[in-house]
Amino acid sequence: MPRPRYLAAGAAVAIALTVAVVLADRPPDPGRVSVTSTSPADGAALAWAPTEVELSFTGPVDPGRSHISVLSGSDTGSARNAGALRQVAPDRLSQPIAVTAGGEVTVAYHVTFTDGAELAGSLRFTARSGNASGRPTPAAAHQHGIDPVSAGLLVADGIVALTVGILLMRRPRRRAPDGA
Repeated sequence: MPRPRYLAAGAAVAIALTVAVVLADRPPDPGRVSVTSTSPADGAALAWAPTEVELSFTGPVDPGRSHISVLSGSDTGSARNAGALRQVAPDRLSQPIAVTAGGEVTVAYHVTFTDGAELAGSLRFTARSGNASGRPTPAAAHQHGIDPVSAGLLVADGIVALTVGILLMRRPRRRAPDGA
């Protein structure tokens, strides 16, 4: 039968290992590193798409171990990065982009700081129109194709509306009272 002294020592070692694993696997303190500003701002509604996205942080970043991905929702999430990530200041990164159509744009980032801390997040903005140069596209260039499902539902709605109209127009005739 094991002695109580060995059980207590084994329990203490197990608790110490558990605490060490939890502390080692814990993410860096989120209060230590953060985004200080973004251009465009999170949630912004722009007349046209910008040509770059710029993020500023609370400390110096390591651009070699950081990345920013820009996705445009208007074309099923295609990547819109248009060049290499640049460090424009010790605490600021800039990503050139080319958004060719209006819609929602998502900016996802994973930044590693020079002290080893990491930060990941995302922001979104919308642009009414734009092209690779960041200027608005002409309204004439904005065209939509025919969606077969919507066209089929529209035809079905028309048939139902026509049937209901015909049934409403065909009222039953009034019968004369039997005693008249």
